[in-house]
Amino acid sequence: CLRDHGALEDTLIVFLSDNGCSAEGGPGGFRRGDPDAPIGSPRSYASVGLEWANASDTPFRRFKMNTHEGGIATPFIAHWPNGIAARGTIAHHVGHVIDLMPTCAELAGARYPSQHDGVELYPLEGRSLVPVFRDPSRPVESRTLYWEHQGNRAIREGNWKLVADHKGPWELYDLRADRTEVHDVAAEHPDVVRRLARKWQDWADRVGVRPWPVRRSKGR
Repeated sequence: CLRDHGALEDTLIVFLSDNGCSAEGGPGGFRRGDPDAPIGSPRSYASVGLEWANASDTPFRRFKMNTHEGGIATPFIAHWPNGIAARGTIAHHVGHVIDLMPTCAELAGARYPSQHDGVELYPLEGRSLVPVFRDPSRPVESRTLYWEHQGNRAIREGNWKLVADHKGPWELYDLRADRTEVHDVAAEHPDVVRRLARKWQDWADRVGVRPWPVRRSKGR
């Protein structure tokens, strides 16, 4: 349709997959809901289980609920012929879904507001990907990203990644040398673990992360 209307060359198309595969249900998974509904349809409720989740997330470790790479890494493909000069190349810049809003705002010439209907808004945490679109070969800039999901937590600073499962100890990985998080080097770099753990806690306090499971107070 875009091609028929002469708009394909000037349209940015971004493709991402969902993050991680669900291992809920353990071995064999489960299938609930309408037994006659195709899996993935509105009336279905199914999990592929531990085995297929492991195969789906390979070579990365862990699953959708986790903040290891198997739970957060996704492909990110951008198509924009008149805006991206490179063809079929891989840009080794770290991106995050929080970058989509500032990217779209920059391309639209829009300014993200500081308040809405009298309510102060948090400033955007992401950064625009437009500079990478313009020049994928530009030097990779270091950045710090944070995660928390149901007690699973992580922080990435440059190539260092500190990650832990719910109630588990911190693990440290050098993603440049160990992208699949096989070799935990926390014991070798206790200073890095302490520094990144403090940064993660400062972030968690700032954005309101609460201990999992979150206990909701009952109304009167």
